[in-house]
Amino acid sequence: MKENLVKLLFNFLKQENYHINYDELKLQLLSHPSYPSLHSLTGVLNHFNIENLALEVPTDKDTLNQLPNIFITLTSNEDSKEFCLVTKLNNAIEIYYDKKNRNKIGFDEFIQNWSGIILVIDERNESVNEKPSKLYNSNLFEYGLAIVIIGLFFFKTPSLSNSLHFIFSLVGFGISILIVKHELGLNSKFVEQLCNARESTNCDAVLNSKGASIFKQVKLSDVCLIYFSSLILFWLISKGLDISYQSIMVVSLITIPVTFYSIYYQFNVVKKWCPLCLGVVGVLWLQFASIMIFDYQLVNSSFNFTSSIVLILSFFTSITIWKNTRPLLKKNKELEKLEIEHFKFKRNFDLFDSVYSKNDYIETNIDNKKEIILGNKNALLNILLVTNPACYYCKSAHFDIEKIISQHSKNLKVTIRFNVPQNTDNISHQVASRLIELYYNKHIDDFKMAINEAYSDKSDLKKWISKWGKSKSELAIDLLNQQKEWCNKNNLNFTPALLVNGRQFPKEYNRSDLNYFIDDLIEQAELKEKPREMELVNN
Repeated sequence: MKENLVKLLFNFLKQENYHINYDELKLQLLSHPSYPSLHSLTGVLNHFNIENLALEVPTDKDTLNQLPNIFITLTSNEDSKEFCLVTKLNNAIEIYYDKKNRNKIGFDEFIQNWSGIILVIDERNESVNEKPSKLYNSNLFEYGLAIVIIGLFFFKTPSLSNSLHFIFSLVGFGISILIVKHELGLNSKFVEQLCNARESTNCDAVLNSKGASIFKQVKLSDVCLIYFSSLILFWLISKGLDISYQSIMVVSLITIPVTFYSIYYQFNVVKKWCPLCLGVVGVLWLQFASIMIFDYQLVNSSFNFTSSIVLILSFFTSITIWKNTRPLLKKNKELEKLEIEHFKFKRNFDLFDSVYSKNDYIETNIDNKKEIILGNKNALLNILLVTNPACYYCKSAHFDIEKIISQHSKNLKVTIRFNVPQNTDNISHQVASRLIELYYNKHIDDFKMAINEAYSDKSDLKKWISKWGKSKSELAIDLLNQQKEWCNKNNLNFTPALLVNGRQFPKEYNRSDLNYFIDDLIEQAELKEKPREMELVNN
């Protein structure tokens, strides 16, 4: 299951007090080029700026005792290797694959199937609340709606037969939702295990067969969902208006032949069983039985026009709602899949490198050594940002680079180079000159505060000058002139411009995409550096 690893990582982070948005985590993990590898897990953790460590350790009890209480590892599970979340207890190990698949085993049994490959993170001292995910909001809405519906029905203190029929309608509706989700690809491990529990069971074989559609247009799964939702709506209206429920008996009777057809078709035509479909069959039989046992007198009652109209309106309402909802769900699933494929394609380093390496190399060094440099000055990966304080689009570029520095400060060198008019009365020149002066004469925290204010969305450069003052440094002015000449020489006439190891960042990519390739670019730079080191050694 695609989402099992997402849920496992999400649960791991949650237990370690990292509250990450589920939808963003899912997108970043599923779109990672190496998913579902260990590298994809570490890559996603790096993306969220979470310190992590992946390594292979000896598979013995002493090592296990020294490990953190919670970690992700790779274990052998039913002839295959799977990632799982391990929680060390007093005398046992709890292994978590998903909500439906967790168990406790002894230390010795765990070690027998343990690969020794682990992923650990530091527990966060304080919880950080993130924006609730779509999954959380959806579950909250579903649970809330279910409570309201059940409350409205039982508020009128219905009879036993009415209560049973209504409860069976809810169960049938729930099973129908599972079937529709399965068809749309919104699977769960529970449904997968249920549908493939035995060699004779296969939900897909039944649901994708010809007999699962009416006139090749309407799927029986849709009919089931509409049917049970209509019954729920009918019960709510009938209890609210205190009308007869005689029409329920009629539709319950009509469904019985359909159940026999379903059983016959699965047994004799497809020759596979669909547990979910059989669940619907069982619910329909129970509904019919509840009426025949407790309300058999309805058989002899006269036709009730009001009851029939309410039932017809309930069906019409359910059909209308589902007719408009199903395409939206399908489209949303397709868009989600397309988004994942898009990011997976975009994050492919080989494709990026083929475009990036075509750009001409530009010598980025200038004689003046007083430039603003952030990160690690000795790093092999050099990023050069050509910017202008008065440039609107430079604000987002500054934010993107700041984010990259915060995550990879030890592994890259970022040079801030200004392309501003040489007129010292120009406000962008004044701000740039003052920033250079602050960088060399003030504490680094003061400089960071000043540059963040200069490039903030609501920045007012005149007010900025009033707060931080004007530069009095001739060295800063000389540096700005050198930087301007360098920009003119290399035809870098527009800001922002981003260069990575002397080559312009491809225009086909967004600047924020650079974060996806940092690790690969560092590795590439290290590989290029090795032959130089060998040459120096040989000489």
